[in-house]
Amino acid sequence: MPGAQGPLSQEQLRLLTATLEAMPEGALIVSPDLRVVAVNRRFTQLFGLDGAVDTSYGAPTDPLVAHLVAHHLPHSGEMVELYRQSLKRTATARSQVSRLAEYRVRDGRMLRRHLSPVRLGGAPDGTLLGHLWLLEDITDRQAYEDELRHHAGVLGDLARERATFTARTLHELRTPLATVLSFCDLLLDPATGPLTTDQSDFLTAIHRNARRLRDALDGLLHTFADDHARPLAVFAPFSVPALVTRVALHALGRSAGSPAPFVSVSCEEGPEPVGDEDLLEDAVTALVSNAVKYTPRDGSVEITARPLPTGQWEVVVADDGIGIPVEFQETVFEPFVRASNARRSEYPGTGLGLSTAQDAVRLHGGSLCVRSKEGVGSVFTMRLPFSAAVPAEAREPRRSRERREPRESRDSTA
Repeated sequence: MPGAQGPLSQEQLRLLTATLEAMPEGALIVSPDLRVVAVNRRFTQLFGLDGAVDTSYGAPTDPLVAHLVAHHLPHSGEMVELYRQSLKRTATARSQVSRLAEYRVRDGRMLRRHLSPVRLGGAPDGTLLGHLWLLEDITDRQAYEDELRHHAGVLGDLARERATFTARTLHELRTPLATVLSFCDLLLDPATGPLTTDQSDFLTAIHRNARRLRDALDGLLHTFADDHARPLAVFAPFSVPALVTRVALHALGRSAGSPAPFVSVSCEEGPEPVGDEDLLEDAVTALVSNAVKYTPRDGSVEITARPLPTGQWEVVVADDGIGIPVEFQETVFEPFVRASNARRSEYPGTGLGLSTAQDAVRLHGGSLCVRSKEGVGSVFTMRLPFSAAVPAEAREPRRSRERREPRESRDSTA
């Protein structure tokens, strides 16, 4: 009879059967000598065993195997003995490993089988009572998962088509913008000839707004274009103090002649990290531009850069501007998210600056975080390892390219 220590008592059997009946799956416990220990109604319903096979305590499993082979499993005849031998090997196995399998029965249902050893007392070295067979009908779930995979594939195709279309459209829009900016530069150049005050003001406004539109398009291109449409990152050693100083001077130059907060820069010397200087310059530019934009004219912006003993560079941009509400401090790095106080104020922006900056920092194995209090100010901290893990496609000599003017902030938040 079942159990290496003799038959189960009536109380033990009653508790075991009640436990199996509480399970949503079909459950069967087979003893090491291939007899039924316990079975629940769900198991008998799955295979139509009521009245067809004896499933009482101590009944042999041979008739059960024969019934399953004849009516449900995809084989018959000589397969009865093969299934019986497989059942015997499982029932007498000493392994503690649970097994999971899925198979389709003749009527088209998909069943998931979970097989686990059952030991008295639950201890790994306890007496083996048998093996628990749990069977679950996952036909509907499988169909749902198949349909979900199909829809996911369709959505993926649509997303790639959208990305390709968006990238091409944005490239087409950038071409005339580049022409506008070039002619503005030419007309503003003193060598071209003198301009009246009104003409100079008009051209400056055109140039400023064309740059803003170009940077918005660049942000959209970064967000929507697929990986193949984006320029490859080019990793090479660069100077963090030089980068930070260049961004700060550019921010000061843009604010010349207009009310702006006081900007201070403090940079320590240190080892040159390896990374894409242009991408990181854009990231720092986004932080500094936002700080200047959202800080009142009587406020201040402090930019510091220093190497850390942990083998990282730390760049901090602190301001005493409008700050970021608590509920936006986690989502502020997501695309198109702008804090509520930034939207209420007349600050232009697309909500892409911080998202793009975080992508650039993560590409270099670094981190970007914020501490802020609404109405008090914000502190953005960027940390970059001295030696980033260089992506395979970027492992090439740095292309010689002319240092471009840092972009305007793509603006993200407050």
